[in-house]
Amino acid sequence: MSGYDVLKIVSTVVLSLGGGGMIVFLLSGWLGRVWANRLMEEDRAKHARALEGLKTEFEAVNKKVQAELDKTVFVHRVQFETEFNALSEIWAKVVDVRGTMIGLRPVFDVVSKE
Repeated sequence: MSGYDVLKIVSTVVLSLGGGGMIVFLLSGWLGRVWANRLMEEDRAKHARALEGLKTEFEAVNKKVQAELDKTVFVHRVQFETEFNALSEIWAKVVDVRGTMIGLRPVFDVVSKE
């Protein structure tokens, strides 16, 4: 066996191991990306479901608060209208009383002596 044959065998072994290592390295990188994407999609789906649950919950709370607010506004509006109508009636009566009171008192004119 000559030095050339030994060099040929050694280079073949090194290339085989290096080529196999490169193939294993590339396949492991590809497989890692596939698994990472699959796990990422599962997490995205889980978070999307959780987000939809929170949106539904917040919408329900928002509707409840809005209903209470609408009820309060309605009650205040009715109370304001009732008070306004009562005050309008009172002031109408006050105007009538004032007119009657003016009619009861004699009116004096100031006349100079000259």
